[in-house]
Amino acid sequence: MISTPVLLTVIVVVLVVLVLAVLLVLRARARAAGRPMPPAPTRPTSPTAVICPFCKHVYEPAESSRRCPSCGAAAPRR
Repeated sequence: MISTPVLLTVIVVVLVVLVLAVLLVLRARARAAGRPMPPAPTRPTSPTAVICPFCKHVYEPAESSRRCPSCGAAAPRR
């Protein structure tokens, strides 16, 4: 038969492992629920407006020297 100190040690270790597992699951759920979705790119309002392929910012290339005002990337060629 297993001695009492060994049995107590095993019970404590099992309880600690269970508590850690529950805490990890709760933390993962909280992170997934609190993560906001990135904004969907909006459609250009004018026929010459462009959506930046890097930062998804809508801008008018002629008004910003063919550079995205948000991230500085060059406007894509049409």
